[in-house]
Amino acid sequence: MYTERRTRWFFRVFSIATAMGLLTMLDGDYSYRVQGNEVIVNATDQPFKFYTSAIVDGLLCVVSTWIGFFSKDRPTIGKR
Repeated sequence: MYTERRTRWFFRVFSIATAMGLLTMLDGDYSYRVQGNEVIVNATDQPFKFYTSAIVDGLLCVVSTWIGFFSKDRPTIGKR
């Protein structure tokens, strides 16, 4: 996969942010705010929502890590 330098830096930062979010989720719960009310989601009360969000966050982390750290520079025509 070929990407530009700016795109790779964006995905590197996004990869670190999603990894931090996934690590905080491993404590067993996470929370978010909706219209000023804090909603707490944990594995015992809402297992489908918790595990679905953990899977999605893990996939985002894997894809952004791949694009940010393992993709190559886009080749330029005429330069060596």
